[in-house]
Amino acid sequence: MEEGECWEAFMFAAHYGLSNLCVVLDRNHLQIDGTTETVMNSAPLEEKLKAFNFNVVTIDGHDYDQIEAAMQAFHAETAKPTCIIMDTTKGKGVSYMTNSVDWHGKGPNDDEYKIAIEELNARGRYFYKVSEIRRMLEERLIRSNKENIDNLITNHQLYAKERGNLRKNK
Repeated sequence: MEEGECWEAFMFAAHYGLSNLCVVLDRNHLQIDGTTETVMNSAPLEEKLKAFNFNVVTIDGHDYDQIEAAMQAFHAETAKPTCIIMDTTKGKGVSYMTNSVDWHGKGPNDDEYKIAIEELNARGRYFYKVSEIRRMLEERLIRSNKENIDNLITNHQLYAKERGNLRKNK
């Protein structure tokens, strides 16, 4: 929120009445160097967004019923953009991550990951690590590219068969 382009985008959205735009803002009060209140305070955020002609809904970002109600409020708004401000606790549920700026922009190592899964009572569920997601996407892209190349070759062969050999021997 401390970046100028955010506010420029808010002005643009409000000016053009982009009622189909929903900004979901995770307000955990932390950024890379400390709390937002001490590093770069954006309060009063709700009032600022309302001044930009946004429909503003502030909720507990950990409450699924409130999230659903906020999305319904967004869909009901037909005149202006909506910003759902989700008040959250960074790293909630993991003892060593809760309200810690140390986890801004980094992931857990294997041992920390095991502790987090245990503390979140997430055994039996599988969470992908970033490296696994990257590997799966790369494999899918390679398969997709191979399929596209195979399709191009097949289509070219069919075209050549229908039209005859396009090369003429001189």
